[in-house]
Amino acid sequence: MEQRRLGWDELIPAKEKALITQYQLNQPETFNEQLDLALRGSADADYQAALISTNTVDELLDLSVSISGFIVPIDVNDEGSTQSFLLVPYFGACIHYPPPPPNQIIYVRLSGSISDYDMEHAYTVEGILSKGMFEDPLGTAAYILDATQVRAYEEAPDTFRQH
Repeated sequence: MEQRRLGWDELIPAKEKALITQYQLNQPETFNEQLDLALRGSADADYQAALISTNTVDELLDLSVSISGFIVPIDVNDEGSTQSFLLVPYFGACIHYPPPPPNQIIYVRLSGSISDYDMEHAYTVEGILSKGMFEDPLGTAAYILDATQVRAYEEAPDTFRQH
């Protein structure tokens, strides 16, 4: 099965991606223009829904994929290893409020466990992507990835947002 390399923006349905781009990525220069954009965004029900969306991109489901992000461990045993974690697009997501929308969080299940990871560094995860809700106090994921490999990644994993 051929593997597809994913960017985080590909996990967002097109209509929601357009709204996020409109309100977050095209920032005006003056304070008054920024304030106007923020006020319009707070009153736009579709944009507010996109900020908490569980909508997925069906064309990506059941594909072998690789995607890079940051690890937020879910179940850590006494030895410090984990069998599952949330993969998020940027460092600090899920630790700071609010977390990314569920369609920007992936619940990763491992067949074994990992212990040699650093939450401040990015990792590439490979496996089969599926749709499924996973809820945890740290965040809610709309995607599940059954991982076959986790390896260090040296670049910025999220090219969609500016951090």
